Amino acid sequence: QLAGKESPDLSGGHAVWCLSVWRNFFITGCEDGIIRLFDSERGGSLEAELEGHSDLVLSILVHGDKLFSGSGDTTIQEWDLVKRTCVGVHLGHSQRVGSLVLVQDQCLLASGSADDTVKLWTLNDDAQYPGGKMQALRTLTGHTDSVLSLACVDGFLLSGAIDETIIVWDPRQDWAPVKKLMGHKGHVLSIVAIPGHAVSTSDEGTVIVWETKRWTMTQTLQDQSTEAVSHMAYAPWPGVLICTRDTNLVIYDTEWWSIVKTLPIESVA
Repeated sequence: QLAGKESPDLSGGHAVWCLSVWRNFFITGCEDGIIRLFDSERGGSLEAELEGHSDLVLSILVHGDKLFSGSGDTTIQEWDLVKRTCVGVHLGHSQRVGSLVLVQDQCLLASGSADDTVKLWTLNDDAQYPGGKMQALRTLTGHTDSVLSLACVDGFLLSGAIDETIIVWDPRQDWAPVKKLMGHKGHVLSIVAIPGHAVSTSDEGTVIVWETKRWTMTQTLQDQSTEAVSHMAYAPWPGVLICTRDTNLVIYDTEWWSIVKTLPIESVA
């Protein structure tokens, strides 16, 4: 509830697996395979539904006026948000696609999948693909279980997986796996970049801070809860890290790595 008004329902009546923002629209990826656009300037009204996936939408990523969506149907679809049409389908993964990230310096899209791989795709600004389909530029292998999280940190690509590890890939060394980070005792659910550091979380409740010069662990953050930390966000100003657990939201100061505040997450019926 914001400013005395009821918060808009962004579910469309279906479970939401991922959320993003484009212009004045909230975008949701749902369990029924449909991507929905809600207009924040019209009270959160449903403005469009993008249909194309045959299974739940697990990840969405906005890049300019384009949207990329990863799904349980093993595909990544590329959408023109202005025209509200699908302009390309990225084929290559053999299992669900649960994470997407832009590799800006390389003009690439990276995807993580339950087939244990990370794939790299060339970003085509003209969105013109032969037959509307595109094959992966490169496949990175090294994980032994599903890849759940991706992040770009100081020029490196990081992938976290169910195998409890994070692999650091270096594009300057032909995408070689230059480091395997070990420290979590559970599935690596989320990774975010902070200047000079990467921060990772897992389903056993810990938050680990890694410095990027030598890729060593510098901090392990854990409050009284052992709940999974499913999502994180970094706010450069005022310099805080926000972590979501099942029942609360924890805010850390990124200078001293101390807890600033813990807020309960109230379910809305």
